[in-house]
Amino acid sequence: MLPDDSLNDQLIVRNLGHRYDCRCGSGTGWAMLAHGVTRSVLVALVLVPFHPLPLLAQSSSLYHQDLPIRSKPRPVPLAGLGDTSWQFRKLPAPREIRVRDLVTIRVDHKSQTFAQGDLERRKISSIDAILQDWIRLVSFDTVKLTPQAGGDPRIRGAVNQLYRTESELDTRESIKFDITATVADIRPNGNIVLEAHQQIRNNDEIWEYSLSGECARRNIGPDNVVLSKHVASLRLDKQDRGAVRDSYKRGWVLKLRDRFRWF
Repeated sequence: MLPDDSLNDQLIVRNLGHRYDCRCGSGTGWAMLAHGVTRSVLVALVLVPFHPLPLLAQSSSLYHQDLPIRSKPRPVPLAGLGDTSWQFRKLPAPREIRVRDLVTIRVDHKSQTFAQGDLERRKISSIDAILQDWIRLVSFDTVKLTPQAGGDPRIRGAVNQLYRTESELDTRESIKFDITATVADIRPNGNIVLEAHQQIRNNDEIWEYSLSGECARRNIGPDNVVLSKHVASLRLDKQDRGAVRDSYKRGWVLKLRDRFRWF
């Protein structure tokens, strides 16, 4: 048995369940070690084709690598006015309108009419008629000529008529006021039917306003006001009563004269 302080190499080789223990000198130990390594390499080369996992060497080729998939670019959200302005305030959502709610109508009606006309009509006629024969009724079934002892009656006349008219009309009308209307009905398409009545009395002076029409919901502003130009089928009635109205009101004789124009 070799002493413990001698140069000994101990090799334990495990391959396929076999164990080799070698105690020898330095030269013999190195030989045995080389023999065991060679044997292990040969066994590995024999078992490589039957190994279930593929063995690939390191390669820089792109053929065996997965190509990168280009992802769809994310849409960039557009910047709104609220993102760029400190003074921006989002409008409140429009409130729901029901029947019998109140809506303010701002009436601003202006109209202007200009008309000009020139008419000239002339008529010239002459009449020259002679009655040469006349008849006389003798009985119910007999008619005879009547002699004209004084000669044949004759009519002569001439008519020369000239009618000329020049006219010019220029009118301007304007009415402006605010009135609160009641929602009378809501159509199936969302349109709103409005109806308003108002009476103002100042001593003996009375002003009465009546209005009706139909408007779309989107035309009513956030302040619950709609303009009269957005009201369809607008019917506006304004009546005045009092001393001011009586000062320029026409009488019934002037109304008949202007209506029938006798002369």
